Amino acid sequence: MSSAETVVSRLQGLIVENDIRQVEVYRYSDSKLYNRSDTWSFGHEYIQVGNDSYNLGRMVTFLLVDQCLCLYF
Repeated sequence: MSSAETVVSRLQGLIVENDIRQVEVYRYSDSKLYNRSDTWSFGHEYIQVGNDSYNLGRMVTFLLVDQCLCLYF
């Protein structure tokens, strides 16, 4: 299993365990918010948030805030 596949599996588990309602995507260097959506789906090594796809192999870190999953790329 690749590291991105491991990330997908871990994030899917956290979403279920923490009853996540929203996903937000930020730029890591300055925490600029790029995307926010209450709809998302996972692919082999990516997450689609709203209409945009993000390669989870490029994710730097993530945070859980209340029922929101914040992803930093």
